[in-house]
Amino acid sequence: MQFVIKPMGAMVLVAGIGILLFLILTPRPNVKSTNPTPVPGTPLQRPDTIVLSLATEQQTGKATTGYWRYNSEEAGSGSLQIVPVTGGTAGETEALQIVTQKTSAKEIWFVQSYFVLPYRFEPKERITLRFLARSPQANTATVVFEESGAPFFRDFGKEIQLTPEWKEYTFTFPLSRRYEPLESKVGLQVGRQKGTYEFTGLKLSVETGATPTKLTPTNP
Repeated sequence: MQFVIKPMGAMVLVAGIGILLFLILTPRPNVKSTNPTPVPGTPLQRPDTIVLSLATEQQTGKATTGYWRYNSEEAGSGSLQIVPVTGGTAGETEALQIVTQKTSAKEIWFVQSYFVLPYRFEPKERITLRFLARSPQANTATVVFEESGAPFFRDFGKEIQLTPEWKEYTFTFPLSRRYEPLESKVGLQVGRQKGTYEFTGLKLSVETGATPTKLTPTNP
């Protein structure tokens, strides 16, 4: 069988091949995506005083930081919420409340709440941590400044005896290493005794260029 291409068909075929070659060989313009390309970010501008806002994960959704997280391990269990307070809190109107329902004799951190910090910290800087706390059962709690992930290197840890009345606590400690943004956290560990723990007015102050010295709690 033979195929005969008529003159008009040949012209159409040649034109089609020409258009195809034009589309293939002509450079395409550089069109940018409507989604910006991720660029390595710079650390947030760190204020002299960092206020650890009273918010929970449920209130802030999927934000990376800016709220208190709750965590329990193995035998420990409890709950975390923000509650109103009046009187004895230096003007604070809300408090972070942790209720420990099941305890663990093994580790106090089996029930804890923690706040991941979005700032960079340098070695030899000195941190002053201030807050008010109370426990109707006069339970003990441990306050820490440490890595936000394994191996959870700790630059500060202090067990404190709470009282039924509000009491202010101030601790100053040096940092021995650099923490990149989101690599450090403040933790409140309450997994050893059943009961209620409340914290408010949590703030960090940073003194730069300081020489590391022995831990000196100013209000044990």
